[in-house]
Amino acid sequence: MGKPVIGILGNVGFINEPEIQNAQYRMYMNQSYVESIKRSGGNPVVFPPTKEFDKEALEQFLKMTDGILLPGGDDIAPCFYGEEPHPKVGYFLSWMDMAHLEAAKIAAELGKPVLGICRGMQILNIAFGGNLYQDLPSQKQGSIQHAQKAPRCEGSHYIEVQENTFLRKWTQKTRIYVNSHHHQAVKSLAERFYITAESADGVIEAIESTGETPMIGVQWHPEALMMSGIEEQKRIFEGFVEVCGR
Repeated sequence: MGKPVIGILGNVGFINEPEIQNAQYRMYMNQSYVESIKRSGGNPVVFPPTKEFDKEALEQFLKMTDGILLPGGDDIAPCFYGEEPHPKVGYFLSWMDMAHLEAAKIAAELGKPVLGICRGMQILNIAFGGNLYQDLPSQKQGSIQHAQKAPRCEGSHYIEVQENTFLRKWTQKTRIYVNSHHHQAVKSLAERFYITAESADGVIEAIESTGETPMIGVQWHPEALMMSGIEEQKRIFEGFVEVCGR
């Protein structure tokens, strides 16, 4: 039996740097996501979103995979959860958001396990009816620093992990030191999910689905911490790949 095939939804950015490629869209994927899946026993493949949404192509791609990774990235268009843009909302690309949101829904219909990382966790929440803080510092009183100034490969704050969860099983930890690179976060949680970890200020740091299909979201970047040799972060990917291989 071959290794589990893990589909990763590609990100798209607008490049406006004359020395590179002036005024063009570019699909990209941080190598750390690819390496994390590869080193954990999976075969990573990337799906490129297109400006004209092609649901048939997305469904065909997802059917060929054993699980889906929704990566981190830019902000998410607030129209997808029924809000007007906050003054501090950052760059977003609504047609890319559409592909990621639909991928989460189709994966659930097909029974494909999903791991959402940072923005990917927020995508999971929005796809099934939740919403976000569009800007934590200005919208959640007493929030700690979630957009760390420290290097990406280092942690910056602790989270408390709930019992009887994939996250507790995989990491074998009740308290984890994580990195933090976001200014948006889950506000109202979609009914499909429950909270599995929080930071000291009450920000939701991890969620899991209540249904039969495993859908796990983490608000930090385990792929960056795994690349710096933190074993408990590697076990998150190993656990996810194992679930996808069943």
